[in-house]
Amino acid sequence: MPSSIELQAELDCGCVVVANRPQLGTVLLNLVANARDALQDGPGRIHVSCGRAEFATGDKRPEGLAAGAYALLRVADDGMGMTPAVKARVFEPFFTTKNVGRGTGLGLATVHGIVESHGGTIRVISESGRGSLFEVYLPLANADSGSICEEGTESTAASADKVATGTEPERKAEAPWPAS
Repeated sequence: MPSSIELQAELDCGCVVVANRPQLGTVLLNLVANARDALQDGPGRIHVSCGRAEFATGDKRPEGLAAGAYALLRVADDGMGMTPAVKARVFEPFFTTKNVGRGTGLGLATVHGIVESHGGTIRVISESGRGSLFEVYLPLANADSGSICEEGTESTAASADKVATGTEPERKAEAPWPAS
């Protein structure tokens, strides 16, 4: 990240989702990298935050979301923003606004696929010249019980301990190349 770009993060929301950790890392990395590129090496600001979003049956909600409780990851930048035409295509594979050699057009398509494979959705809010905001909604673990993501309560930590994990035995890490 260039020193001319300020990165702000508020990631202590206490929400728990059942997800593939490396894939969620890919989502965050791609969204922050796109925000950095939108700032064209600054100066500018990227703000990353998480929280909780809850939608009742009659509530207006992002397309593709059912009523329920969700973890909400937001990545915002104060960069160049998008025209309506670019915004309409932003999740298409191989679509890019970057110069040749700077992007493949797979980053946001990959993000979209990962988010949807986890039962969530992603929404973009952007205006040309006014920056962009990407919102990722992922279903909360145990959302029906209401015990997840209640900041400042012990139920958050207790519920996090109850999240299902795999049972495969741990393996010794091996180098990905043959020994010489």
